[in-house]
Amino acid sequence: MWVVIGALSLVATVIFCVRDTNLTHRTEYGVVRGFEAPECEYIRKLPAGFKLDKEPEMNSPCYHLYTYKLYYSSPAQNAQEYKDKLSAQYWNAFWLLLLLMTLVWAICMGLLYGAGATVAWVIRGFKGTK
Repeated sequence: MWVVIGALSLVATVIFCVRDTNLTHRTEYGVVRGFEAPECEYIRKLPAGFKLDKEPEMNSPCYHLYTYKLYYSSPAQNAQEYKDKLSAQYWNAFWLLLLLMTLVWAICMGLLYGAGATVAWVIRGFKGTK
C-alpha cells in the first residue's frame, strides 16, 4: 500500500513542479511585442534601470518593454535573447524545485515506511505473547 501512495505522491510532486514553474516563469508577450514594434526603438536603446520623465501609457505597445528594462538589472537586448533568458530561468527553476520537492518526498516516504515498520514490529511483538 505504501508503494502505491509513494508512486502517486511522486507523480503529484512532478505535476506540482511543472505547474508552479509554468505559473512563475511565463513569457510576457507584451515585452516581445515591444521588442518587435518599430515605435519602441527608443525604449530598446535605454540602459537598464533608466526611468523616463514621461512613461509610456499602459495601453502603449512599449509599456511592458519599458517596465522590463526599468526593473531588470541586465535585460535582454532583443526578443530572441529575452526568450532564451526566460527559457534558461525556467529550466533552472524547474530542476531546483524538482530536486527540493523530491527531497521532501523522500523524507515523507521514509517517515511513512518507518511508521509502518514500527506498527508491524509492535503487532508482531503482541502476537508472540499468546
